[in-house]
Amino acid sequence: VRDWVGLAQQKRICGFSPDQLRQLQVKKLNRLLAHAYAHCGYYRKVFDKAKILPQTIQAIEDLARIPLTTRQDISDSGVFSLVASQRDPGRLIPHETSGSTDRHPLSVYLSCPEARQRGLLHLRMLFENGFRKNDRVFILTHPQFIPVQPRPSLRDALGFFPMRYISIFDPPDKQLQAMAQEDPSILKGYTSTIKTLAQKIAGRKRCFNRLRLVYCTGEYLSAQDRSFIQEAFQAEALDYYSSAESGLIAWECRKHQGYHIN
Repeated sequence: VRDWVGLAQQKRICGFSPDQLRQLQVKKLNRLLAHAYAHCGYYRKVFDKAKILPQTIQAIEDLARIPLTTRQDISDSGVFSLVASQRDPGRLIPHETSGSTDRHPLSVYLSCPEARQRGLLHLRMLFENGFRKNDRVFILTHPQFIPVQPRPSLRDALGFFPMRYISIFDPPDKQLQAMAQEDPSILKGYTSTIKTLAQKIAGRKRCFNRLRLVYCTGEYLSAQDRSFIQEAFQAEALDYYSSAESGLIAWECRKHQGYHIN
């Protein structure tokens, strides 16, 4: 029930005017800064060193007054300095970056409500592009992002939008075989991985009859790659931008006129 309420709230925000969005941003920013200063040792030191208080930040532009935090700062500070004081790191959900921009991956710790919120943002993206409750989603991803779920969820039991995950490190033939068994209507994955599969099936007759949307992420989706993927899969390709640190950042809708920014 909480998920459906949260999804309805996200849907409502999609209709906000620029002024309404800005007011919401500032309200959430003020709450976030006050929380960080009161409960996070690292950010209290950052603010005190810069001689500013949370209430000093009254607009998005004021964020420039806060010194930048680097990946090295985070690595050097340690989890107990970065996690809010009222949280037990052992009860949080660790989320590791891919390490693509750094020699060592960075660990990000999420509370259960935050992890649920990230999931809702992904669902909103799907629903805004015509997602149906009986759609089958096939996801090509890094093994660390494949959820470990010992018991089926209520969503699984009701048969709502089943999701099948497979590792990007599996051979392309194995990925295609698993995809054929699943017969998905939506494919999600890294651009280069999807392009490799497109190269495997290029020139064949339509391989996946139900497939209608292909979501690409992780790498830039060029116009040439988009055209090639759409022709090979005979499905529309959409781009979205996400990170382990922030979750879903921006996504494309079927108008293809830019990106919706979360």
